[in-house]
Amino acid sequence: MLVTWREREHTAVDDEVINDPDALDALRGCGLLKFFKLPNMKANTRLLEMLIDYWNIEEDAFMIDQMPLKIEVEDIYFITSLSRR
Repeated sequence: MLVTWREREHTAVDDEVINDPDALDALRGCGLLKFFKLPNMKANTRLLEMLIDYWNIEEDAFMIDQMPLKIEVEDIYFITSLSRR
């Protein structure tokens, strides 16, 4: 599978949100404002490719050493430190 990563294609949307007090209040209210304001977040393309390669559609899980690893919503909150609000 070919993965193409394009960095920060939505600068017009970013500028619009940063100048909209209601949008900023909404992001602040759900604890995502600090993530939105991170400048030029960089992606580790190799890591993304590896995760895609490990994904098994039939198992609906990542396959690591022939063992399925299922990720739940709670795991995402733990890994990313995102607020559950």
